[in-house]
Amino acid sequence: MVDLVVVRHAQSTWNAEGRWQGWADPPLTALGRDQAVRAAAGLRAHPPVRVIASDLRRAAETGGTIAAALGRPCALDADLREYDAGEWSGLRRSEISARWPDDLAAWDAGVLDRTPGGEDPRALVARMRRAVCRAADEGAVHAVDAAAAAGGPAPGAAAAADAGPHTGLWSPIGPWVLVVSHGRAINALVAALGGRPARIGHLEGWELVTRDEREEPPDPIPGRPVRLLADSLAGAG
Repeated sequence: MVDLVVVRHAQSTWNAEGRWQGWADPPLTALGRDQAVRAAAGLRAHPPVRVIASDLRRAAETGGTIAAALGRPCALDADLREYDAGEWSGLRRSEISARWPDDLAAWDAGVLDRTPGGEDPRALVARMRRAVCRAADEGAVHAVDAAAAAGGPAPGAAAAADAGPHTGLWSPIGPWVLVVSHGRAINALVAALGGRPARIGHLEGWELVTRDEREEPPDPIPGRPVRLLADSLAGAG
């Protein structure tokens, strides 16, 4: 079995502009590209056996940069996309507030779970579940192959102390898969798996601990919070 680390992409141009993204496809900023490079540098001692990313450009560029620096391919999976924000995509918060003040207040309060024209949250969770189950299966195969090539079990590392949500840098405890997705999509998945969502900065997320395939349900269990950069930045999408 392998564990999954599901993190949010690096900073995009629309993050920098304060725009809601959803399924829109802005690229990384120069800072975002640098964030991905620095995250990869911190993973060289214990690299993932597999890198999988959302096919949206901000996540694909993040995953691709990290994977290339670590000598790994980066697979893309559309099921890892961000929540489709519908009519709010491309808008700043002030613009949303001007047109949908009641909806935005309800969204902030957790009463509204679907933006105008947005994705059914149940569909979001279902596709994220599919994606992480596939990632775990692929990672298990790659871990076995890596162990065979190395002539022994895949190397592990000592666990980092958990000082609370997204504080301190994370380190792996054995073979693992890096999954690059998006903030709301990650938190929706974590909540559905019984975890406690939290605000996620760039290159932050959650460890998902895989269970024995004979167990039911086969979903992974939310584990430690993950931070791959010391200076992660928050922002929607």
